[in-house]
Formats: sequence, C-alpha cells, structure tokens
Amino acid sequence: MSDSKSPEYSTHNFSAVDNQILEIAKREKARTFAYRVESAKMIMLYLGVGALIFAVMIYVLSWAYRTIMAPYVTEKVEIVQPEIVDREVIKVVKVPVIVNENSELKADDEFVVTYNGPSITSESEINVVTNYNIFRTVETGNFSTYGVNSVVTGWRYSSSEDSFPSYQFCYAHKLDKGKSAPLRIDLGNIDIDGGYYSSVTRDLSRDVSIPISVLKKMEDSCNWASI
Repeated sequence: MSDSKSPEYSTHNFSAVDNQILEIAKREKARTFAYRVESAKMIMLYLGVGALIFAVMIYVLSWAYRTIMAPYVTEKVEIVQPEIVDREVIKVVKVPVIVNENSELKADDEFVVTYNGPSITSESEINVVTNYNIFRTVETGNFSTYGVNSVVTGWRYSSSEDSFPSYQFCYAHKLDKGKSAPLRIDLGNIDIDGGYYSSVTRDLSRDVSIPISVLKKMEDSCNWASI
C-alpha cells in the first residue's frame, strides 16, 4: 500500500501591493484635480485680462468720439449789450454877425453847424444818420434742438446816404433752459473791403456744444447783402 501525500501549495500575501496601488491611484487623482484647478485659475486670469483690455479700448474709443464728434464743455453765458445808434444831425441856421467894412461876411450868411443830439423835425433841417444797423432775421425751426430758433444778419451803414452796407455780420442766439440770458454765437462777417471771414471752427463748436456741421448750416442761413 503506497503512501498518499497531500498536494502542496504556497500562498502569498499581496495586500501591501494592493495598498500601494491604491495609494498611487489616490495620488494621481489628487494631482489630476490640482492640475484642473490650476488650469481653471489660468483661464480666469486670461479672461480677466481680456475684459480689462476690452474695457480700456471702449474707454479710449468713447473719449475719441467725444473729442471729435460730440464735444461738450462748460456753458458760458454772454451778456449782449444793445446796439447803440449814433445820430449826427446837420442843421442849417442863420447866425447874426457884426458886419463892418473889413469883414468879408455879410449879414444873414448861412453857416453849417454840426452837433450830436436827438432828431429835430423841421423843414429847415437836413438830417444825416450815421453808423446805424439794419437787422434781417431768418426764423427757422431746424436748430430748435440746440436752443436756436433764428439767425440774424446785421447790415451796418456809415451814413444814411449810402446805398450799400459798409460792414455785415451774422450771429445766432442760443437760449438754454434755466438761463435768463441767451448766448450769442458769431457765425461770420464781411468787412469794408468785401472780405468774408467765417467764425465757425471746432473751437466754437466746443464752446457752444453744437456740432460743427449744424453751425455750418446756420451760417448758410445768413442773409448777406448783394450788389
């Protein structure tokens, strides 16, 4: 009878290896999460820098538009003094004189006496008015948005005997809400030599807060005297 032997086998404990594999997996998972957090931080930083650059560009473009197309400045109020008309009256009067044999004057000779004063209506007078203005107003509603309802052209004559003005000027009055006195906007003038000078500039546009294109249209409404 042969002796039967039990089968032999050996067992190994791999729990340490399994634990190490689990620890490595945990570390890799934590490292992956940290990478994702760092990537999210970088993306938020890039978005923040991009938003800041976009805001600066919007500000620069707005400032450029305000400077070029739509200037606004502190309003100025100009007190307009009324035009003073000087009248010079030439009167022919008879002045009694003492006549002697050495005098070249004769009794009842007429002398031309010039004086400044109110007009005297008499048949024996000759009235000559000097330095007076004639105003021609063009009513328009095209500029009411800017507080301007009319454009005024002044014709200045050196004497009432002149048939053509020696000087011409054109302006408009801007009346803002809450202001008691209007702002005078000079648009242009024609001097005694016939030279035309326009007052419409970008500086004027900034001063009165009206676009230069609108000021040009106001200037076109001036009623200049023609020969």
